[in-house]
Amino acid sequence: MSSVWKFIRENIILVAIAIIVVSIFLVGVISRLIEGSKIYNPEFMNQEKIPYVEHQYKDNEYKVIDVDEFDVINYYYRDFIVKLVDNPRLAWDYISASNKKEMFNDDRGIFVETAKKMTTVNTRNNKIVKYRKEGRKYTIIDSEEQMYTIEDDGVWNYKISYLGQSKEY
Repeated sequence: MSSVWKFIRENIILVAIAIIVVSIFLVGVISRLIEGSKIYNPEFMNQEKIPYVEHQYKDNEYKVIDVDEFDVINYYYRDFIVKLVDNPRLAWDYISASNKKEMFNDDRGIFVETAKKMTTVNTRNNKIVKYRKEGRKYTIIDSEEQMYTIEDDGVWNYKISYLGQSKEY
């Protein structure tokens, strides 16, 4: 036993490196075992276990996904609201050209001041309460009764017009 301790003391660096290598190997093996047994289990599934299946797409392979129009305008609205709260100067780029001219006189400073006045503590949590569709144009009213028009011209290519407080359309 004393010869083992003597060997460890004389080769402390070599022993430390060996311990680190073995530890890294064990962590890798354990993480692969855990990764292989992933289970998707949301609360509403009544404890039914569905195994996680990762699909690797081949070149030029895709899956068509249908998205509800309310989900699309909700994503656009959420994206704009986050920009409006975090960085109104960035949100300015998403305002339609006609709205920039009519409502803000093509002045980013006026828009930033208006954004500061209309945002509250709850603005980030706003939701769409009502909406109306006219072609590719959606008029929405949010939970703070602000009214917007969203026009999309392709995927994530949208412009918003701020119309002010809602007067119920």
